Amino acid sequence: MFLGGLIVPGVTLMQHSLAHNAAQLQEEKGLMQDFPRNTADAIHSGVICATLGAIEHQYALLKNASANSVACVLSGGAAGKIATYLGMPVVHVDNLVLEGLKIIGDAEA
Repeated sequence: MFLGGLIVPGVTLMQHSLAHNAAQLQEEKGLMQDFPRNTADAIHSGVICATLGAIEHQYALLKNASANSVACVLSGGAAGKIATYLGMPVVHVDNLVLEGLKIIGDAEA
């Protein structure tokens, strides 16, 4: 059963947005750190944590609303990277939108 889901800006989009819309920040590759000590790592860690927070929040809502077991379905370019930081069961679907359209198309046929 599909109840709905979130679409959030990806890691790359958030990093790009900060670099181009915040004063004195540059687009640099950073590493995920619990306590980053330089700007590149702070930006990268911040966008990863923002993404994790959105996913964990929605997952908790779903778990509380369902008597059945629930799965976290991830899609998009950073799904593999994000999945490594999540402490929940994750299903990675490369073409989630196309899979959904196929289900709809099959149901209407």
